[in-house]
Amino acid sequence: MIQKNRISKYILYAIGEIILVVIGVLIALQINNWNENRKQSIAENEFYKGVKDDLLQDLEFLNYVQKYTKPKIDAYHLLNSKYSKDYVNNKVEIDSLMSIYLFSGQRTFYPVSGSFKSAIAGNEINTYSQKPLIQSIIKLYSSNYDRLIDNGKIVDDRWG
Repeated sequence: MIQKNRISKYILYAIGEIILVVIGVLIALQINNWNENRKQSIAENEFYKGVKDDLLQDLEFLNYVQKYTKPKIDAYHLLNSKYSKDYVNNKVEIDSLMSIYLFSGQRTFYPVSGSFKSAIAGNEINTYSQKPLIQSIIKLYSSNYDRLIDNGKIVDDRWG
């Protein structure tokens, strides 16, 4: 084309090729962004499902701990109210309640936190879109549960 003095046609052809390449690159970038957003959404939904499953396991274990601990609490209240002043006449009942209170095993709640720890370790949690929900989850695991774990260790050391 250049040899035949058709420089203007060559320039138009070159500009057309450049435009096609740019459009192709933009389409590829858009597809890549869409795919990354899709993967991010899937990971975020898996995180929420994992946290939900962990919390359901926690609830189940809390119910177990509560059920297991109730006789001990009941024995404590009976010892402090009904039988606290008259050991001689209620020796058998008091000894039985003391046995329940002192020797029934201790069940301490330790939360399941695998999904949360995994998201924290991979620094994924900072990319999730539902910021208020994420802040609540972080507060639960990093503050509330940490206190429960510390209190549980104290109780285990005391009763263990």
